[in-house]
Amino acid sequence: MVTSKCIGSYVVIRQANIAVLAMVFKVHEEDRFEQGKHLSDRFFSFIPVGELKPDETFIRGVRHYPTPSAKIYAVGLTEINAIFSQFRSYEFFIGQFSAHKDYHLSLDPRALFSRTNRFW
Repeated sequence: MVTSKCIGSYVVIRQANIAVLAMVFKVHEEDRFEQGKHLSDRFFSFIPVGELKPDETFIRGVRHYPTPSAKIYAVGLTEINAIFSQFRSYEFFIGQFSAHKDYHLSLDPRALFSRTNRFW
């Protein structure tokens, strides 16, 4: 059974030397019967977030897309750390990773308080 707990989760889509990090934003299940057997097809929709380089560093945006036959994996802390660790030194924590409550997520505060937002 597909649950709503999948929504908001991160996955990595891997194929050859391509690794796309994506977030699940929609999940649905369709029932069907085939030769008297009850079967369920599960469909997931993803939002691509960025790519993981071979050294597991994160690049925002996607330039290389895998084909539909690519394998999809749930991410671990290694992949999540690739996104958020580069901002940990700012100590601007925005919350916790839902799957691992002891892992604190951080952002770059300069994106919120840039110098271009001056009022004259």
